[in-house]
Amino acid sequence: MASSLYGVSVQADGKLILTGTFTSYNGVSANGIARLFPDGTLDTDFMANVGTGLTSDTGTYGLRTVVLPNGQILVHTASVNGKYNGQPHHGLARLNPDGTMDMEFNKAPGLIPSYTDFSTKDDQGGLVVIGTFTSHNGQPRKYITRMI
Repeated sequence: MASSLYGVSVQADGKLILTGTFTSYNGVSANGIARLFPDGTLDTDFMANVGTGLTSDTGTYGLRTVVLPNGQILVHTASVNGKYNGQPHHGLARLNPDGTMDMEFNKAPGLIPSYTDFSTKDDQGGLVVIGTFTSHNGQPRKYITRMI
């Protein structure tokens, strides 16, 4: 499989979050997600917390990210069996600004089944998520929900 870049988000400090099917960046392991400084160099502190990155039964796959106002990073993946640094998530993982997984967000029942395609911030600070899920946190939701 050829490597592809699917998403780029810019953080308030100018750092870039990249997602895709790549497994490295300039020869350094970066499975599906990487953070770069504005000059294009890899943020190795962030990458140390990413660990094994985004993995699933379908390979390495990060679709896109949304940087939240508090600096956390919402990562969309393309698998219901996805993992971030070895920890399972439900198609949507929330990372802390340092690249560690926000376990509070990710222990919730989440979106079932959990392929998420797109999210955007609304004017009240919430997040609108679109995908092929039928429930969110145990409540019926067909293809769209508001979270956070």
